[in-house]
Amino acid sequence: MYLHKHILVGSPVQHLWSKKNREPLICHDNIVIHYTAGATALSSVRYLISENTPVSAHVLIARDGTIYQMVDFNTQAWHCGKSKLYGKTDLNARSIGIELENAGLLTKTEKYFKAWFGKRIHNDQVVELPHPGTGQRAWWQTYTQPQLNTLKQVCSLLLFHYKFRRIVGHNEISLSGKIDPGPAFPLKEFKNLIYA
Repeated sequence: MYLHKHILVGSPVQHLWSKKNREPLICHDNIVIHYTAGATALSSVRYLISENTPVSAHVLIARDGTIYQMVDFNTQAWHCGKSKLYGKTDLNARSIGIELENAGLLTKTEKYFKAWFGKRIHNDQVVELPHPGTGQRAWWQTYTQPQLNTLKQVCSLLLFHYKFRRIVGHNEISLSGKIDPGPAFPLKEFKNLIYA
């Protein structure tokens, strides 16, 4: 996999372009990590590229490691929402948004775990960790190793080609209470890529 004219090229990459995003990035300051909280990778991609939705992202990485690029890395995507970091509020203009296919926060029933959209999540994909907002115990879908390996490759490529200053979770910049990528995501490990 490699980068050519702000576009990922290689075997795990598919391109499904968002036509609504046209404004250029001001700079490449941040890589922002999100989870989709959607039913499937493809349904989330279709939602993000739809002309009728006010959100988008540069890349989505499926649980099997497949990459969907929707916006090139020199164009703004609408993934930060109401947010702030080091006094800056125009974070869409300064950031690359990477979505990870993940159900996020789960509900526990007597017999199984389920996502907000009704899908049952297998027990071997569930971890119990404190909710970052409340501190109370909660259940989260784990990330897969192929997904994390692919994310590491993508982040390493971006860090090599652009002068990013930091990798952050959406929860660290959100002013509206977003909690993604959630405590199941190894954020500290990815933050350390900046210093590698």
